[in-house]
Amino acid sequence: MRLLAAGSIALDTLEGPFGTVSGELGGSALYFALAASLIRPVGIVAPMGHDAEKAVRAVIGERPVDLSGVAVVN
Repeated sequence: MRLLAAGSIALDTLEGPFGTVSGELGGSALYFALAASLIRPVGIVAPMGHDAEKAVRAVIGERPVDLSGVAVVN
């Protein structure tokens, strides 16, 4: 049985008391899939900017996460 994550994948800018970080991976679908893939395979349905594609594929690595439902948009 495979889980399905529907949500978002984005590059975020985070601001806090110790500074600002730009280009950090974020999005509900991505973080759910990363956590759930430790238990079972996950498919993602989400839009993703082309600027995040390389980083997302790197963080997914060999995990059982299917990105075929991800739409890469400008």
